[in-house]
This record gives sequence, structure tokens and C-alpha cells, in this order.
Amino acid sequence: MKKNNSNNSLSVRNKVSQAAYGTYFLIALLFITWRMLLSFGVLDFIPELARSIISTIFIQVVLMFSVTLFMFSGLLKRKPREGLKFFGYKKITKKAWLFAIVLGVIVFFLNSYIASFFASILEFLGFRSGGEMPTSYPWWMFILNIFLTALLPAVCEETAHRGLLMRGSLCFGSTRAIIISSLMFGLMHMNIQQVFYATIIGFYLGYLAIHSDSIYPSIVVHFMNNALSTLMTFSLVNNFGFGNLINKLTTISNEYAVIGVMFNVVFIAVLITGLIYFTKKLIHETSEARIKDLQSHIYNDLVKQEYMENISQSKKAIRGEVSDKTEEIYVDVEEMFLDKNIELGYMTIIDRQMLQDEKKYKPDLISMLSLSLAFAVGLIATIFTLVWGLMI
Repeated sequence: MKKNNSNNSLSVRNKVSQAAYGTYFLIALLFITWRMLLSFGVLDFIPELARSIISTIFIQVVLMFSVTLFMFSGLLKRKPREGLKFFGYKKITKKAWLFAIVLGVIVFFLNSYIASFFASILEFLGFRSGGEMPTSYPWWMFILNIFLTALLPAVCEETAHRGLLMRGSLCFGSTRAIIISSLMFGLMHMNIQQVFYATIIGFYLGYLAIHSDSIYPSIVVHFMNNALSTLMTFSLVNNFGFGNLINKLTTISNEYAVIGVMFNVVFIAVLITGLIYFTKKLIHETSEARIKDLQSHIYNDLVKQEYMENISQSKKAIRGEVSDKTEEIYVDVEEMFLDKNIELGYMTIIDRQMLQDEKKYKPDLISMLSLSLAFAVGLIATIFTLVWGLMI
């Protein structure tokens, strides 16, 4: 009987990986096709701002979120709501939200150092991006960019990578799942300037999503990183606030090299310490809240079951059916634990079916082919941006 269950769950794991990688390959294919169409000028008849809005909404809302959710859920014949739960859309406490916001600020500053480091390497190799700082940046544009470049990517890109791709790769183990999702996250930017730091930040976001068992912390960190980046550009162009502070620190670092180096070393050390501390706090907060919630509900169920058994025994005694034999209450704690996880939304039926398999997972040809093709699409596009940047 155990063998049949194992074979059945192995089939589920194959279906999950096929659905995840097949969906992601389609997204990558549509993404590169869309980018090529834009480069050929198919939407040049539309004003630049409107074209940018349409393009972002198509990539984020249609491809990264809608195709991810509905195609994956459809292939597994599950409701989209269950698909979201499988992706990690599980509630967290207010404290966890606060810790995630703090981590988002820390990640922004660390990411700035990492991005600058890789940018300097590319510049040394002769790479030129061709990007320029805007000359005008009004308030309405700032609000619009918060929505387009911070909120939408945080929700949609995390759904596709920390949700679909990483959760769909858990059959390989959590470490490999994080590596796969972070690498594809970097390549999906299809920009040599972003691939390095996006891969690194993707690894951290994956670690956070896995160990907090929720996608919300990674969404918050992703949002804060992008939002602060948008705020910095806005401040620099308009010469106030956040931008002025960054400019002053940069000027001091350039004019006083020793002080600048010392400041950067100390600041990075503080950031890394803060990252480790608040990451542990967030993970502890989410896991502790989940355990307390589960324990409370399971305890209430056990008390209720014992209470109902006592009532049954009392009724038997009234009817004169008392037996010298004491009846033992049998409780399958493991089964109750799994049922309660599903009931409270901490686990889906898909997760439960995947957990039943005790055999080592062996990926099928369809899954590996889909993942390899998606990887190839991202890699080729990224290499093309490198070559282009070296030629201009």
C-alpha cells in the first residue's frame, strides 16, 4: 500500500515540476518576444509614457502574475486560490511586516554597494550602458514610478520566482530551489547590468520566503528596495532630501579617501549585522506565530474530542452500559497536524501530496527541457546586452 502511495505522490511531484517549468518557459518566451517587438518599433505610434505603462503592465500583470497563476493552477486542475497558497501567500503577523520593512531598507543600501561594485567591473571592461539621469522628475511621475517599478514588480516578479519557480523546485530540496529561482530571477532581467545583483538579492529573497514560509516578506523587501531606488533618483534630479544626503556622503568619500573607506567598511558591517539580526527575528516571528496557532487549534480539537467522549461515556452509564474496560481514545497526531495545516492555510493539498513521497526525486525530461530552454532564453538575451554595451 505504501508503495502505491509513493508512486502516486511521485506522479504529483512530476506534474508540479512540469507545470512550474512549463509555465515559466512560456513566460520567458513571451517576455523576450515582447522585448523584440518593442525594439522593432511596433508600438512607436504610441506616446513614450503610454508605451512604457502598457509594456510594464503587460510584463508584470499579464505575464509574471496572470499567466503564472492561471496556467499553473489550470495545468494541475486546481483553483487559483489554492495556487496562491502554494506560492506562499500565507498570512504573517504585524511584527513580521515591520521586520520586513526594516530589512527592505537594509537590502537597498547593501544592494547599492553590490550594484556599484559590478558596475565598476563592467565599466573597466569597456561596457557602456547609454542610460542618462532624467532632467525633469515631477511628483506625479514619482508616484507613477512607485506603482510601475516598485509595487507591480514586487508582487508579480515574486509570484513568478519565489512562488511558481522556487516552490515548484522544492522537490530538488530548498537550497537548490533557491539557487534555481535566484539565477532565473537574475537572467529574467535580461540586462547584464542587473543580472549580478538581481541574482544575489534573489538568493536572499528566496531564503527569506522559504524560512518564513510566506511570500509576503520577500514582496515587502523587494518593494522597499525598488521604492527607495525610485526615491533616490527623484531626490537627485530635484536636488533635495534623500538625494542630497547620498551626494554629500559620496563627496566626502571622494575627497577624504581614508575617511571614506573607513565609513564604508563600518557602514557595510552595520548593515550586514542588521540584516542577520532582523532576518532571524522575522523568521522566528513567523514560525513561532504559526506554531502557536497550530498548537492552539490542535489543543482545542483534542479537548473537544475528549469532552465528546466523556459525554458519550456518561450517556452509556445512564443507560446502564458501563463496562469495566476503559476505552482508549486513539488520535493520529501526524494526520491531525497535516489536516490542521491545510485548514488554517499553512499548507495546500498539493504540498501534502508532495510530502507523501519518500523516494528521491528524479526530474522528468519535460521538466528539465522546459527549465533549460527558459535558462537559455535569459542567458542569450543577457549576453546580447553585454555585447551591445561593449560595442557602443
